[in-house]
Amino acid sequence: MKHLFRPVAVTVLLVSASSCFHHNANNALKNLDKALDSMNAANDPKNTAPPVSVTYNQLFDSVNFNKNVEVEGYVELPSNSYQSDGSAQLDFFARKGQFWAENTITLDVNVGTGNNTMKSLPAKYTKADLVITDNNGNKIGAGDYVKVTGQLSNFGTLDAVKVEKETEPAIDYSTLSPVMVAGKAPDSTLTGKLLCAEGTMEMPSSTLDGDYTWLYLHVKGISDPLTIHLHYGQGPNNIEPLPSDYSDSDVKIHDKTGALLGAKQKVRVYGVFDGDAIEVENIETR
Repeated sequence: MKHLFRPVAVTVLLVSASSCFHHNANNALKNLDKALDSMNAANDPKNTAPPVSVTYNQLFDSVNFNKNVEVEGYVELPSNSYQSDGSAQLDFFARKGQFWAENTITLDVNVGTGNNTMKSLPAKYTKADLVITDNNGNKIGAGDYVKVTGQLSNFGTLDAVKVEKETEPAIDYSTLSPVMVAGKAPDSTLTGKLLCAEGTMEMPSSTLDGDYTWLYLHVKGISDPLTIHLHYGQGPNNIEPLPSDYSDSDVKIHDKTGALLGAKQKVRVYGVFDGDAIEVENIETR
């Protein structure tokens, strides 16, 4: 189950009769400081400089930290989205269906009703609750491909000033230099790497409740099955939600085209290895 945590700042103000004047004077000074800070920020070259067009991987290059950048990627809704001070945090990935990476980018998007804002999330939300209005008034949802313009911090946060919906590119995973799993189970040296594995899927006796669940993948030449994680959903590369008391006939997995697969289908999967499991992004029927 997903939860939205909204940090709330509580201020307790104790004011004596003799301190009222000083309190009002201090407030005036604070407001003046804020106004000056805002003016200085507006004139700061790093905030007014034209954005530098970068690839997703270049977001982790220190040469681009604290600069205005323009980058394309996929917006996703995390299990816990922190919403406060008029903005919310979202996941931003290089590839569609990606839900884990060793290096990650957090997208800060303003909450509101105008262009370049997103609707406020309810306390308990689903992916359908993510609605972003882009720079041209188009609606953007979870899993959509976008171009984001904003300032990149040096700790993995991109403050979105402009969001634009873009045409999703076709991805051929075989061209991404994945590590083929054959004859030997992946170990910690492959954490964060894109892997490719072929085998027969098998449902375990229990599943996970939440965004994703785990399955077994029996790979030829490897004695123990690999653990793979699949996202719950109705679309491509997803497994449909299961009843609490399920059998193989209840298992409905979709490949990259959206076609239905069975629980014991032979497949080729691509995904990032998190040290324990392959986080599956792409499923091909073999």
